[in-house]
Parts: sequence; structure tokens; C-alpha cells
Amino acid sequence: QSGKEALSVSNATAMALRADPQSWEELTRASASSGTIHLSPDFEMGDYTKAIDFSGKVLVIWGNNATLDAQHKGQFFNSTVGTAGKTSLELHDLVLQNGHADEVAFGL
Repeated sequence: QSGKEALSVSNATAMALRADPQSWEELTRASASSGTIHLSPDFEMGDYTKAIDFSGKVLVIWGNNATLDAQHKGQFFNSTVGTAGKTSLELHDLVLQNGHADEVAFGL
């Protein structure tokens, strides 16, 4: 049963593609709901504004080898413990620099 559930979530996520964000501001907007996001090959960070909250979302970001730079202003992503619904974040082909990591937890 759990294998079927995981497959179902993965398929739903794969179908919810977004336009390719070209900046942090666009990535923040595109991350408003669950889905798969592919950063533009022309992605330029721009100004860091705030962390992306992935609470209650299934979010997959393919970075296309982009660099995210929080400019020492905060963390890249956050989530609230105990949020209703499935919560997960997958990051692929991204470099994260100059961000804060106050609390980090993960499951394998």
C-alpha cells in the first residue's frame, strides 16, 4: 500500500510543472503550491527576499546547476513541524551558498 501511495504522489507531482523561474522572486512565487519546478538555464539569483515555505507541500526543484545565494540574509527553505498533509522537499542540481541552517532534519 505505501509503495502505491508514494507512486501516486510522485506522479501527481510530476504533472504539476511550472514555468521555468529565472530569479529567486519567480522561484518563490512558483513554490506557492506542490509541484515540480525546473529552473531556467538563464536563472540569475537576484535579491534574496525570504525563505520558501514548503509546509504541507510536495515540492521538487530541478536547478539546472544554478546557484542560490541567500546573501547571509536567511535560510533558503523552511517548514513548520506538524503541518497537515504530506510535506517533502527534493533539490536536484543546485548549489546553495551563504544561507543560514538553524535546524536541519531529514529522513532516508
